[in-house]
Amino acid sequence: MILTQTPIKCILFAVLFGELTRILNHIMGIGTHILDVGGITPFFWLFEEREKMMEFYERASGARMHAAYVRPGGVHQDIPIGEIIEVVGINVVSTKIRFSGLLDDIYEFISKFSERLDEVEDLVTDNRLWKQRTIDVGVISAEDALNFGCSGVMLRGSGIKWDLRKTQPYDGYEKYDFDVPVGVNGDCYDRYLIRMQEMRQSLRIIEQCLNNMPEGEVRTDDAKCVPPTRAEMKVGILSLGLRFDVKCCFCRLQWRPSSTTSNCLRKDSRCQPGRRTPPSRHPRASSGSTWSRTERASRTGKLINIEF
Repeated sequence: MILTQTPIKCILFAVLFGELTRILNHIMGIGTHILDVGGITPFFWLFEEREKMMEFYERASGARMHAAYVRPGGVHQDIPIGEIIEVVGINVVSTKIRFSGLLDDIYEFISKFSERLDEVEDLVTDNRLWKQRTIDVGVISAEDALNFGCSGVMLRGSGIKWDLRKTQPYDGYEKYDFDVPVGVNGDCYDRYLIRMQEMRQSLRIIEQCLNNMPEGEVRTDDAKCVPPTRAEMKVGILSLGLRFDVKCCFCRLQWRPSSTTSNCLRKDSRCQPGRRTPPSRHPRASSGSTWSRTERASRTGKLINIEF
């Protein structure tokens, strides 16, 4: 096991960007589903907000997608406190520069994003055509959801109140105040409503992260979990010798749009005594068990109307 004390600031960063990822994924699922059904305006509304969140990723890690920001022992680097985002004026003497920190921009975003969700719900939730193409379509009963190993929204949409953040808390989720929306009929309409509510709950969690964000380090000082600095590696490659002394570590995360992700980090059991081998990572997403329900769920409607 990896036995180390991760700074609380790193854990809050992991929760913060994990919930941003949840919103990104739900926007992708809802926006493309509405587009498949025939509505294009909410798709542009949601993806405009998605672009803003991807800019947050870029400012924190340098990458818009697959950021690899959260790492063993902490995060890659601290987020920028202040950046030049607007320059007003032509002459050097009268130039005005406005600074803005990333956390300030995230707070401004979450304070306005709920209004955009209201606009989408006003246009979509009670729309007659939307209901006709999602209610009683792609139905998954609670029994089938359990038998097929569904998780996430797929499981909660069928009426089973199971959220990994509540039942098996990680990253301190037991300290956050949020609700777990649950469906009744297990159809596409219920799953749409759950995703809309989960985005609102993610905004609550993000606000709590921002309000409780402390000062401090962003990575642990345990040499067995974090890589050495560039200066140490330039002195000698032996600085990597005692890193990542891991036997086995297993964790489950729930930030995917419709399922739970499991990760197993372990050393090769065939390694000889005294020989150091790098740890191997074995990810497993439960999307396979979710998509195995496609054939049975498609009996209740056309395939283009079904969204998992």
